[in-house]
Parts: sequence; structure tokens; C-alpha cells
Amino acid sequence: MIISLSAPLIPQNTTDLLILLDDAPAVNATAIAGGDIIGAREGHAILPSGGILSLQVILEGNTLNATIRPLDGFAVLRFYHVNLRLLDASGNRLDNLEVCINGSKTADQRRPIAPYGKSTLVILLHGGESYTTEINVTSSTAITVTLPVSDLNLLLTSRMGTSLANQSAVLTGNSSGRGYPFVTDRNGRVRIEEIPHGVYSVSCCGMDQLILHNSSATHTLRFDPACNLTVDIKNPYILFPTEVSVKVFDNNGRPLSRTEVVMDFGGERHVKVTDGTGSTSFYLPPSISLTDEVDLTALSISKHVTVNRDPLPILLVPAVLAFLLLMKIRWDRQN
Repeated sequence: MIISLSAPLIPQNTTDLLILLDDAPAVNATAIAGGDIIGAREGHAILPSGGILSLQVILEGNTLNATIRPLDGFAVLRFYHVNLRLLDASGNRLDNLEVCINGSKTADQRRPIAPYGKSTLVILLHGGESYTTEINVTSSTAITVTLPVSDLNLLLTSRMGTSLANQSAVLTGNSSGRGYPFVTDRNGRVRIEEIPHGVYSVSCCGMDQLILHNSSATHTLRFDPACNLTVDIKNPYILFPTEVSVKVFDNNGRPLSRTEVVMDFGGERHVKVTDGTGSTSFYLPPSISLTDEVDLTALSISKHVTVNRDPLPILLVPAVLAFLLLMKIRWDRQN
């Protein structure tokens, strides 16, 4: 008996799939269909037939979602490298980012692989804000995407306009939740580089304020730092200048320098600024009054102080004069 095999046995109800990368058969591609892993040597794979079929294709470490519509048992998937340039608002190349195409993270951020036609490109910058844009790929091409990113400039002051020097605060992205801790300089200013545009919250001195970051313009924010105020009255004597010494601390006990302190006394307002130790002093003029009322204000704290003067020095004047007179009389008698 003679058996003749004129053609190889071909499975029924299958689809021949050709995978192209940059218009050439993709080398060592892999297709995943219905949970089955199917090798595609030289870009060719045989898939179970089933009309419209959703599958995944793995190319150069990238896992890409795809849908085929077989025609007469044959389908082609075309993919292309995209030379992607990501720039910030100033034209500088961006780093530390992730790129996703149609929901799949790319292995190469600079040269991702995209399917033929329209795709959704998502860029996640610094692990924070994400940006979505549509791209249309018909061949191996170069695409430049400029993201709305720029430096954020802040000026922190008190309600009275005094700069909050060396002040710790946190900037938080409302959508990403990412925090950017910072400390202001001696002028109350800070610059945070390459921040994605969007809505942010600035937390400082136990308060939160919202800002919309969409340029490099300076945002001026006013806060009233929670603080404590101590007052020390020195030389409270009649007919002597009286010193009113003030010290300002934050809630952690740290001195608040360059902080305005206002003293209201006798219908007049006097303003001083604390030094590096958080201290400043006012001087009340000599007076014969036993008491005076003083109001002190620093940031959000106000304190009313009653100055009680001691009459002892003036009472000592006659005694001193009498003693001097007695000494003079004795001196005259001896001579």
C-alpha cells in the first residue's frame, strides 16, 4: 500500500497572524491569545480562529494590547518605534518619567513601540501628575511632546507682610498626593524646579492654602504662624525708662526671627522686628505714673500688659540727700 502526502496537515479554523515591526517581520515576537502563549518566530503565528480576537503582543519587552479582524484566515498587526522627545515648558528634556501607550507601560521611555493608528499616550512625570495626549502612528516617526511643566516660585509672608524666613512648609499635588517639602530662604522665598502644572496645597504654620500652578510667576501666600509671646518688664521704676522685652517662639519652642512686633502705648503705635533669637525691646519714657497699660501683638498673638512701677527709687532720693548733707556737716566740723 502506497500513501502519498501531497501537502502538510493544516489545522482547521485557524488564523495566520503576521506581526510587523517598522514594516519588517518582528523577530522573537510573542502573542498571548485566550491565555495561551504562542510564539511568533519571524513574526508569524497561528492563532485559533474566532472572528474579532483580542490579544497581547510582546515586543522587545513591551506588552501591547491589540485586536485583530481576520480576513479569510489572515491578519496583520503593524507596530512602529516612536522616537519620543518629552520637553518641559522651557524646552528642556525631561527625565524621571514613565510612558504608557494604551494602558501599557513601555520598556523604553525614549523609543516606545506603538501600534499602527491612533493611540493614547500617558506620561507620568516624577511619579506625580499625569498627562494624556492622543498620537496617530502610521510609520516609524518622531514625536515631540511639550508638557506644561515649569518652576514654581513662592513668597511666604505674615499677615502683616513680613517675610517668613527659614520657614518649613510642604507643597502637595492635589491629584497625585505627592509632597514637596521645602524651607524658605532669608527673604521668605523658595523655588521648586520642574513642577507639573495643576492645583497644589501649601501647608505652613498649621494652615493650608490652595494655588493654581500654571506659570513661573511668584505666588505670594500669607500665613499667621502659631506662636507664643513672652514679655519681661525691666527697670519698672518711677522717673526711670522702663524696658519692655519681648520674645516670640513658634509652637515647637523655636525663636521666630524677622517677625514684626507691634506695641500700642499712649495712643501711639511702635513697631520692631525680632532678631535671630526672636527677641526685641521697647522703651517706655520716664514717668511718675505707678501703672501703664501696653498692648503687644506678634503675628496672630496679642497680649495686654500692665506695667507696675516701683516708687522706691524716688523715695530714696530724700534719704540720699539727707545722708549727703549729714556727711558734709561732719566734714565741716572736723575741719
